[in-house]
Amino acid sequence: MNVKDERFKALFEDHQFALDPTNPHFKKTKAMAALLEERQNRQRAVRGERAEGAVSDPKVNLVSGPKSLQSLVESVKRKSTNSELGQGKRRKL
Repeated sequence: MNVKDERFKALFEDHQFALDPTNPHFKKTKAMAALLEERQNRQRAVRGERAEGAVSDPKVNLVSGPKSLQSLVESVKRKSTNSELGQGKRRKL
């Protein structure tokens, strides 16, 4: 299957035409796998990410991004401190 064909452009760019492999009617074929892989590649290109396996330094990858590992660690620490002090969310009885 030619995934570079412009007639399939909507499959790769429009979320309404996205393929859902979790759908029970989805049939995994070579063509579907090619379409899913091409969509993944195009989405990565739009976001400016590297392809899989192209990670040069794992530390750089963990710290970069909108929700970095460091901010997640700080969030968990803050929430655990609040729960120990009884400042967490109140629960209905």
